[in-house]
Amino acid sequence: MDGKLSRINRRLLEDSFEEYHFYSRKIKQIEEDIERFILEYFPEEYALLMEIPGVKLQSAAVILGEIDPNIEAFLTVGHLAPWAGVSPGSNESAGKKKVYAPSKGINI
Repeated sequence: MDGKLSRINRRLLEDSFEEYHFYSRKIKQIEEDIERFILEYFPEEYALLMEIPGVKLQSAAVILGEIDPNIEAFLTVGHLAPWAGVSPGSNESAGKKKVYAPSKGINI
C-alpha cells in the first residue's frame, strides 16, 4: 500500500472496525453474565478460588465449569491433581520405568 485507500478499502476497514466493536461488546456482556451467575450461585467457591495467586475471574469460571463446585467425583486431591495435569506420572512396561513431569495443567 502506498498510504492511499480506495473507497472500497476504506469501507471494508470501517466494516471490520464496526464488527470488532460489536464482538468486543458481546464478549464483555457474556463475561458480565458469567460473573453474575457465579456470584449468585457459587459465591463461596468463587471467593476461595480468587485467593489462589494468579486466579482471576476467567480462570475461576473455567475451574468451576470444568470440575463443578460439587467435586465429589474426585475422592481426594490425589484424584483431582492428575486430572488437572499438575502431578507427575509414571509408567512401567517390560521392567522399564518411565517418569513423566506434570503437564502445564488445564489451559485457562
